[in-house]
Order: sequence, then structure tokens, then C-alpha cells
Amino acid sequence: MTIEEQLTKIYMEKETWHKTRMDYPTALKYHKTRYENGDIYVYTEDGKVLGYYERYFKYNVCFLYNVYVENDYRKGKVFKELYRHFFKTMPKNITHIMGEKQRLGGKIMKEVINRRKNYGFD
Repeated sequence: MTIEEQLTKIYMEKETWHKTRMDYPTALKYHKTRYENGDIYVYTEDGKVLGYYERYFKYNVCFLYNVYVENDYRKGKVFKELYRHFFKTMPKNITHIMGEKQRLGGKIMKEVINRRKNYGFD
């Protein structure tokens, strides 16, 4: 199974928080495009997707759309690697992150980035 097919399967079967759903062909095309243009970063082991995040940049804001980690890997290296990659590859002009916090009922949050203090990156 390709990365795009795995991402689409996760979307269709495991990401229960989406309020609307794309059909399979549309979701596959969406994930293929976003993965190929670098908006989706994937952590894999032996070709299996264990976690990913999806983001895009506009002006000085990073919009974080999705973060997914397989249940058995949430407290280990997969989440740590996604976190490290997210901040290490953040363009220098980005000053804020926006995204929904599911635990807060989908409330949109906007956070200021303090790279050195909070994340250890300049």
C-alpha cells in the first residue's frame, strides 16, 4: 500500500473527528497532492505509516490541520519525531501556530512561537 493509500485509509477509518467526509477517490487525490507538495510529513517504519502531521503556511502563521499517531506509539519516538521535525523545519518567518484543539471541543487556538524557550530551536 502506498503512503497516500495509507493516509487515506487512516482518514476513512480512524480519524473520527472530521465533521465532513470526502469520498475515497477525492480523499486519495487530496492526500497524494498534500503529501507530494510537502504539506504532510509522515513517520514510517518498514513502509507502514505510524504517524503524520499536516500543515501549511500563510504569511507568518503555520496552520496545523491534522496530527495523527497510531495508539501504540503515542508516548514514544513517533510523536517525539513528529514534534522535532515540525519545529526544526519551521520557516524562520513563522511567528504563530493555528489549529483546532480537539480536547477543547474543536476550539481554534492561535499560539505564539518562542522557539528557544519552548522548543529548543532558533
